Amino acid sequence: MEKIVKNIVNQIKSKIDKAPDIAIILGSGLSDIANEMSDKVVLPYDELNGMPKSKVHGHKNQFIIGNFEGKTIIAMQGRFHLYDGFSAKEAVLPIYIFKELGIKTLIVTNASGAIAKDLNAGDIMLITDHINHTGQNPLIGGPIIDYGSQFIDMTEPYDIEYRNKMLDIAKNLNIDLKQGIYIQFIGPFYETKADIKMASILGADSVGMSTAIEVECARQCNLKVLGLSLITNKAAGLGENKLSHTEVLECGKTASKNLVILIREFIKNI
Repeated sequence: MEKIVKNIVNQIKSKIDKAPDIAIILGSGLSDIANEMSDKVVLPYDELNGMPKSKVHGHKNQFIIGNFEGKTIIAMQGRFHLYDGFSAKEAVLPIYIFKELGIKTLIVTNASGAIAKDLNAGDIMLITDHINHTGQNPLIGGPIIDYGSQFIDMTEPYDIEYRNKMLDIAKNLNIDLKQGIYIQFIGPFYETKADIKMASILGADSVGMSTAIEVECARQCNLKVLGLSLITNKAAGLGENKLSHTEVLECGKTASKNLVILIREFIKNI
């Protein structure tokens, strides 16, 4: 897989004039950031030999590289999920692409369900830590590319300097930014009431089907990570409505304005 990564990186480099500084993985319904980039180069996965493709509705399956607040950004629209049948290593392939492009900062976003009582649809949660409940790990058997450390320190998977900077930004902008622990389940089903009760006991505040394994890989790649969850619904048994992907996409569209503002200011200040 190392050859696949390097081949994709070479294809990307051949189509852009400037190497990106920051990578952003856009969760379901969170495409507004890419829409606001200027001088864009759009690279559909189909045009990159060896690149997998997401099957999730609402994911456009493309990289967008462009200018955003004075930085060159590569935004990923369409991440790879374990429930699609991808292995953990396949799911984190883009993280190695980012690393080989020279990126040092990764912003991960996702749409997630609220477990904590103080979280509601439309809230933004700064991820302070995570629980990987998938039973899978992208580093088992060794990483795709070895950057020199077999045992990865996950004490602070989400960079504390970045988290404090984002909290200051939110305070200055008068945006109510919540904080919490995210848990990744494998999906593709939404969790049972018993699953959510267990997750709550374990200390999770929100739940989704991505992110944790990406961040584990990013730490192996020595990337500094900022994580943000857009809360799109209450988890099983905690809300009045049945859970659906349509609800997630709609809430993402209507509630992502503040998320874009926060990321914009963050990028300005790093």
